Amino acid sequence: MNEHENEDLLSEQIHIRVTKKIKALMNQKAYDEGISVNAIAQKAVALYLTKDTMDESLLIAKMSDIQRQIARIIHEINLKQKLDLEWYQYFFLFAPPIPPDEVGIRLQKANKDVQAFLQNFKHRAASIKPLMETIFGDLLEEDI
Repeated sequence: MNEHENEDLLSEQIHIRVTKKIKALMNQKAYDEGISVNAIAQKAVALYLTKDTMDESLLIAKMSDIQRQIARIIHEINLKQKLDLEWYQYFFLFAPPIPPDEVGIRLQKANKDVQAFLQNFKHRAASIKPLMETIFGDLLEEDI
């Protein structure tokens, strides 16, 4: 046996008291996983003692994932802006001129459409959570 295997065999013994309910849960978990109750207790203690470290590392991993997603969204927005600019340039270069008698009618219709859009947007915006609240709310709701 090498030195690491020897260290794994060396162990300290402790005694704890648990309720009947906890003992039953430990027995069931040991049976389900096909390991000893002692192994269940060791896993539980190790998990409890490393919980703070695990929570922090999971939070950092989640934040890194969110940063990656935001970077992807920014990239997509930039691409969309470039495509829009190309389309606008094409449209304004090759669009036929508007007859002078239709300019006023089209402006009135455009104004009505913009007003309707803004009213609809205000109505919908009232029920939408802010972006930061959505991101961190989802993060806090998940089991970290």
